[in-house]
Amino acid sequence: MTWADVAQTIASALVPLLSVAPGGWLTLQGTRSTQKLQLEEEKARRHADKLEQLVLAVHEQDHWLDRVRSEVYGGEAVKEIPPGARVDAIAAIYFPEAALQVRVLDAAVADYVAWAAKATLKRAQGDIMWLLPKLGVAF
Repeated sequence: MTWADVAQTIASALVPLLSVAPGGWLTLQGTRSTQKLQLEEEKARRHADKLEQLVLAVHEQDHWLDRVRSEVYGGEAVKEIPPGARVDAIAAIYFPEAALQVRVLDAAVADYVAWAAKATLKRAQGDIMWLLPKLGVAF
């Protein structure tokens, strides 16, 4: 067998492979594109789910503050842990662009809880006159 024969044998084996190679390459590219789209869709779904959880946690915090306010006016004592930590965690991990708004919310909640503690103490001491204007009673 001569080099020409070897070259002819290799060439005859490579021709079918070379004709299949572009199709295989396109298949791989299509698979990669499909996987990339699936990952992007999954990321968008996860983002929407976390946004829903964040909004739900903010509403839970609002409900919790309503219960704190009720306690000030003689309602049942609030024993649950405030849901603010959940708001902070979800926002920090998934929505860092909302960090300023979350800090503002945290500060407002802290101020409100401090007011509620002071108001509850005043009520316990019998000092209820400060409550009347807030209840809409006019003199």
